Amino acid sequence: PQELALQVAAEVSEFEASLTGPNRWEKMVGFLKETALGLVADVAARMAQATEARCAAEVAAADARVAAAEAQADRWSAQAAQAQEAAGVAESRAQQLEEACEELRSAGAEKDQSRQVAEERAQQLCWQLEDTLRENQRLVEEVEELQRALRAKAE
Repeated sequence: PQELALQVAAEVSEFEASLTGPNRWEKMVGFLKETALGLVADVAARMAQATEARCAAEVAAADARVAAAEAQADRWSAQAAQAQEAAGVAESRAQQLEEACEELRSAGAEKDQSRQVAEERAQQLCWQLEDTLRENQRLVEEVEELQRALRAKAE
């Protein structure tokens, strides 16, 4: 703007020096019109340049925001892929744990069944032992009775 004002002032001084004669005022009005039109054109051009620069800056800022959003989307996508992979690993581990639990349940059931069979066998053995002890007691009593009878006969 300051350069423009100096330029206009120089042109006005130059024009005033060239003004002579009876059309002096007409020449001055023509000059002012021409200068005003030049100023308007120059201001319009500068405004267009400023608008263009502002638009370019806004486009650059929008491009930067788009690039940042794309980078964030890429990070989120990578995190989602990692989470999906971790979920797959967790699911696989859960399946392994479920299988291990099933094996333990099965082994526990087998153990319980074996224990039950062992308890039943032990109970049968106890009954057989009781029967044998009773039989032995009866035999001991018979032997004692026979011994008493033999002693009585021997006397």
